Amino acid sequence: MDNIDWFHNLERGYKGKDETLRSCFFAELAALRVFYEGRIGPDEAAFSITRPISESPKLVLGTYDDDVLALVPLWTLYTKALDEWPYSRIQDLIDLGLSISKLPDKIHQGEATDENNEPLTWKDLPYFHMAWSDAHWKFPAYILKEEMDGAAKYQARDVYVRQQKVAARLVAAGLLGWHVADPVLYHARKRENAIPGQMTLNEGDDEEEDEVKRMMSKERDELGPLDFHIVAEGYWMEYVGDRVYLSLVEKELEETRRSESDNQYQPSRPLKSWDYMIDHFQMAATNALDSSTREMAKAAIKRMGRIREEARAV
Repeated sequence: MDNIDWFHNLERGYKGKDETLRSCFFAELAALRVFYEGRIGPDEAAFSITRPISESPKLVLGTYDDDVLALVPLWTLYTKALDEWPYSRIQDLIDLGLSISKLPDKIHQGEATDENNEPLTWKDLPYFHMAWSDAHWKFPAYILKEEMDGAAKYQARDVYVRQQKVAARLVAAGLLGWHVADPVLYHARKRENAIPGQMTLNEGDDEEEDEVKRMMSKERDELGPLDFHIVAEGYWMEYVGDRVYLSLVEKELEETRRSESDNQYQPSRPLKSWDYMIDHFQMAATNALDSSTREMAKAAIKRMGRIREEARAV
């Protein structure tokens, strides 16, 4: 990344008409550039980049979201940096986000309010999740609907996997919630009634079943959605797999206690989800034609095994 071009392109590409928002954006961009160049640390950068919003009154443009109008460009800028800065700088950006979340200031001098009509603060990076989700709504099946050759598909996977790696690290740091997690967690919840050791698919999963069959077909020589998901899911296991397992353990204990006090209650055995996820990766480790998919699946299986062993040893 050419840092000069990156910042200049954002300056030239800004299309906003409102002068207040424009002034805020350029001040935020300047603070981010100083941070990128290493001239200030995350705490000082957090203070500088939030000054335009913290110290200005709320914009009154007559829209239903006047309270957050100025936040959107800031979080869009932050998201763009997370997507496009060198991956080696992601921890710097996470540290910046954490520093912002610790600021005591009220947004727009306390004039902006939350859903409870309380002054909005920087805690939990309000509305950042919206900017992140708006920028990353395309899932693999949708991405692969676009016309592209084999090389372009690999490039598209690299982009998707980077996004998912960053998202997993943001979730691990507490800057994003679980709702942004890659479908590995969705798969786990969806398969709570799956039989361990079997690739059982629920009704309505015909499209995924077809993809599993394609992955296991020796005739297929190109990437499919599962080649995207498996690699991304491996990184989710790397960064938050321990938290996934502990949440399943807690749910299992809760359901066991409930079943002991209520004979009519049938526990769903949440930990079966962990076995399903291992099966999910084992299928890919054994059958995927793409080497990156196979290797990440094998790494995820090892990681999940260690997580379970460490949890049982406590």
